[in-house]
Amino acid sequence: MGSPEDPYGAVDRLRALLARRLAPQEAAAELRAAVALHPRRGRAFQAQLLAQAFREAAELAVQCGWTGKVVLSGGKVMVDQDGALLSADCEDRYFRSSGPFAGRTMLEGLEAFGIEPRTVLDVGANIGDLSIYFARRLPEARVIAFEPAPENLRDFAANLALQNPPLTNLELVAEAVSDRTGTIAFTVGAGDLNTTMIEGNLARLRSAPGVTVAEVPTDTLENLCRRLGVDQIDLLKIDTEGGEPLLAASIRAMAGRISSAYVEISTYNSLGAYAELVAAFDQAGLVMLDKTHRLLPDPITWLAERLSATTAINVWFVQRERLERAAG
Repeated sequence: MGSPEDPYGAVDRLRALLARRLAPQEAAAELRAAVALHPRRGRAFQAQLLAQAFREAAELAVQCGWTGKVVLSGGKVMVDQDGALLSADCEDRYFRSSGPFAGRTMLEGLEAFGIEPRTVLDVGANIGDLSIYFARRLPEARVIAFEPAPENLRDFAANLALQNPPLTNLELVAEAVSDRTGTIAFTVGAGDLNTTMIEGNLARLRSAPGVTVAEVPTDTLENLCRRLGVDQIDLLKIDTEGGEPLLAASIRAMAGRISSAYVEISTYNSLGAYAELVAAFDQAGLVMLDKTHRLLPDPITWLAERLSATTAINVWFVQRERLERAAG
C-alpha cells in the first residue's frame, strides 16, 4: 500500500530492490511482476520508479561533488566531455572528478600561445578520450592517435563508435612510438598504466594480477610522420607512463617541425632520463613551461622538487619564437 505522495508504492519498492542489490535483469523481472498486478497503472508505476532512481543517482553525484554530464542511451552509460561521448562501461575514471577536462586545458594553452592546431598527435592515446575530444572540438584539424595495447584499442573503438555524428578527422594507429623500428616489449592488462618501460621501478606491473608482457609493433616519431604524411605538428601530446624519454632522439630529429608539446613527466622513469628529454626539446627550439604557462628557467631542479611530492606532472614545451610573438 502506497502513501498519498506515492500511491502505487513505487518508491518503497524501488528502495527494496536497491537494498537487495539485484542485477538489472532481476530488477526488471520484479518490475514486470509488480506491473502485472496493476496493468492499468503500469506506466505511472514505471515512471515513478525510474524518476526516483535518477533523482537518487543525481543526489549521490551531488553529495560526491561530481557535476559532470551523463547520457543514458540504449542501456549504455556515457559521460559527455564537451560534446565527446565516452563510455562509462569502458572506464569509470570519468567519475573521479568533474573539473576542467584535460583537453580543454590544452586547447586553452594553444590559444594563449597563438597556435592554430591543424595537426594533433596523441602519443599514448589509451582509450581515446583526448583524441576524440580534439577531433570533436577541432573539426578542421587532423588528429592522429597512437596506442598499441589490445585492451585499450578495444575500448578506444567502443568510444569512437558512440560519436554522433561520426568523426572523420581522427586516425588510430595501433603502434607504440619509441626509439626503434620493429617491435618492443609492452605490458598488457594494466589499462592506463600499460607501458614500454617494464623494467626497474615498474617491475610491479609484472606481478600485478592479469598483467603480462607482449611484443607490439613500434616505430620512431619521425618515421611515423613520414609514413603518415605529417610535415608539421601543432600539438604533440605524450603520455606513455615512463616511456616519454624514448622520444628524445626523435624530438631532436624533428627540430622546427613541432610547435608545442604537452608531456607527462613521472616517477616511472629516472630524472636523468627526463633531463635528456628536456634537453632534446631545448635543442629543437622548444622551452619548458608549467601548466600555468610560466617559463621555467631551471626545469630540472623544478622537476626534482615537484616529483618529490607527487607521482606525475604535466608540462608544456613551446617554440621560443611563438612565445616571443605571443608575449609581444
